[in-house]
Amino acid sequence: MNISPEQERLLRVFHPYALDQLMNVASNGTRFVHYTSAEVAMNILRTKEVWMKNASCMNDFMEVEYGLDSLRKAYSATDFKSVLDQVFNGITGEIENLFNGWTPYFRTDTYLSCVSEHLDQEDLFGRLSMWRAYGGTTGVALVLNNSVFLNPSTSNLNVYSSPVAYLNYKNFENEFRKISENIRNEGDFLKTLGRDAISAHVFHMFKFAALCTKHPGFSEEREWRAIYCPTLEESQYLIKDIQVIAGVPQPIYKIPLKNIPEAEFDASVSTLLDRIIIGPTQYPLALKEAFEHLDALRQVIEKSTFQVRGADRRAEKAAEKSAEKSSNRRAGTSQSDRRKSAKRKTAAARSLSKQRELFPQPASPSPDRSSDRSSDRLADRLSNHLSVTVSIGVAEPSTRIRQPEQVIQSADQALYRAKSEGRNRVELASTAQFRVAQGKRGKASRF
Repeated sequence: MNISPEQERLLRVFHPYALDQLMNVASNGTRFVHYTSAEVAMNILRTKEVWMKNASCMNDFMEVEYGLDSLRKAYSATDFKSVLDQVFNGITGEIENLFNGWTPYFRTDTYLSCVSEHLDQEDLFGRLSMWRAYGGTTGVALVLNNSVFLNPSTSNLNVYSSPVAYLNYKNFENEFRKISENIRNEGDFLKTLGRDAISAHVFHMFKFAALCTKHPGFSEEREWRAIYCPTLEESQYLIKDIQVIAGVPQPIYKIPLKNIPEAEFDASVSTLLDRIIIGPTQYPLALKEAFEHLDALRQVIEKSTFQVRGADRRAEKAAEKSAEKSSNRRAGTSQSDRRKSAKRKTAAARSLSKQRELFPQPASPSPDRSSDRSSDRLADRLSNHLSVTVSIGVAEPSTRIRQPEQVIQSADQALYRAKSEGRNRVELASTAQFRVAQGKRGKASRF
């Protein structure tokens, strides 16, 4: 991890949560993954570009509002202001004015690209919840090495990476109190850096708090974000473009997947890409062949960073057990019929298992028996227990909620309320609650 002792000390003061996550990734060798459709994955590897979308066009447009609201509440509830003013008298008033002036740009002129922490046990099949959320009918996961994420900021690229903190209001306040205590303990050190430097550090702390805080209901995503604010810090390496995404014309910025030595940034495909996982789809063989023939992947394949690890035995055994139980329940079915039924289901399971294998390197002629046994045990555990929770927010147009975006906003607020009340529930948004939500949005933009 390429940071100086002084940078680490400052991160420990102002970004303790992010630094802990950064250290965990570095020490554990954690990789990242981007779940998307096969079409998008193909475009990324063909053009060697990753798109950054505007914050206002993300899946949940209320995310920034949630972060701003959490920040406003914690700022008012803690002694942060008095502690920082003891280091430099009156500095918090200056920071408030600065941050309030930039808040509209965080909503409308901030660009994000998102990845998720990838666990070793997800190498074979990926993560079911992410396939459902982002894979569609032709899901592909691009598993990435962590090198470009270990530097909190790339000096000349002006793109910042940060983990997302999944905090409710109370937990956010607790994290804010830790920062107040850090400032109190490091007051002498902070004075040596000067008033302007500390003002800038606190401003960026507020910015990341607003842009990288989500409700705990989304914690299974384990998300990290690349953040770019062109009005605040323009980059000569990112390219602006207008693209139509899901029918919506919108501005985007393109991160080049190449080595840029002067920016200390190497995101070339051969360096960045660890493997590809083909998700649940009707077309696994076609996708495998298509990705194998990409020029961008040839060097990666030659370096043997892709592996195909069979899951046939796991699927076969699960299918055989299911076939045996099902056939035994059917009265009057002959032994011959039961064997034929089991064979048919086993053949179907073999076909299905190929949809979840890693591509594109051919399978080794010597199967990994330990991998088969681990897959068997995993299948047995998953077949015995599956827990699902559902939280729903409902809203409908009324005399006060007329515009489509108002209905969506009201339903979104109801969804957050359903999650915070314990999940497995449906919350109905009322007109009064919509007015309260509108009031909170107004307050969130200012201290």
